[in-house]
Amino acid sequence: MLPHRKLHGHGRSSTPALALVSSACLGGALQWPIFKWAGGKDDAYFAKLSKNAISVYQAPDMGLLDKRSLKMEAVQDFVWSPSDPILSAYTAEQGNLPARIVLVKIPERVEVRQKNLFSVSGTEQCADMLSSSTSDVLSAGRANAHAI
Repeated sequence: MLPHRKLHGHGRSSTPALALVSSACLGGALQWPIFKWAGGKDDAYFAKLSKNAISVYQAPDMGLLDKRSLKMEAVQDFVWSPSDPILSAYTAEQGNLPARIVLVKIPERVEVRQKNLFSVSGTEQCADMLSSSTSDVLSAGRANAHAI
């Protein structure tokens, strides 16, 4: 359990400092949970959503993976596969560019699959669907994978 900390300059606070961090997406609204743990046997990675990026950290040292975030313009949400360290990220439509869902294998930062979506009003990603098809996606996506 996280200890409660009094934030300097804010008179009073009974909320953990972690809960005050904004994801900077969806108009700056707080998106819970802030950190999401990757699936797999090792529990080696966790990530948080930032404006136009996903910051992936590596346990146990809790350092930013490769000392840089995954840059993704207009990223709105992401989920981890419960069985493998693969994240699925949703980026919103921008002008003439369609919305996309991208699967990225961590720690290699390789985009194993992406799908463009048109006329999207919103999405909800389900990790259970991702886990059942992760091995199929990986084997099908190896030929056209590239690092991001």
